[in-house]
Amino acid sequence: MKVNFDTTFHQSIKKATTGNEGLVIVACTYPYENMADSTTVKARACLRAVIFMEELRFQEVMVKGNALAVIEKLKALEEDKSTISILVKEIKFRLAKFESMEFRFVPCQRNREAHSLAEKGRRYGDLRFWIEEAPRTAEVEERDGRNRQDAIVSGNGEIRCSIIQAG
Repeated sequence: MKVNFDTTFHQSIKKATTGNEGLVIVACTYPYENMADSTTVKARACLRAVIFMEELRFQEVMVKGNALAVIEKLKALEEDKSTISILVKEIKFRLAKFESMEFRFVPCQRNREAHSLAEKGRRYGDLRFWIEEAPRTAEVEERDGRNRQDAIVSGNGEIRCSIIQAG
């Protein structure tokens, strides 16, 4: 199972929205207020994605996001002592509940589906879920992204899709 996360964050009003987007299976948005900075928002979005996969009882999960600092801290073996250390510890603690979980960085342009959902979630201001459907904007982004990604292959010959899919 693949899950992508992304955020929108407005420093001046300290509000953020995260989006975890899925193809057919599930999509969700989570609003947050009083967030200090974008790194904290991204770490919280990653934690929210992990909790969501845990609640859905998926066992083999790949978490993708464009939060490079967060992904690097989750992959690191040494203890994190940064401002997001509590969130990093919480995510690592939850890893024991999965058979496998992999964290991967994806550039912004490869995470458009989750980003469009985070943008959409900002308009709602409350927790939203879509089961077996995605919001219209995410469906369009996913379809456009898939058509574009059909021709984009990384150096190791792997086509990278940034959507949740049964696997």
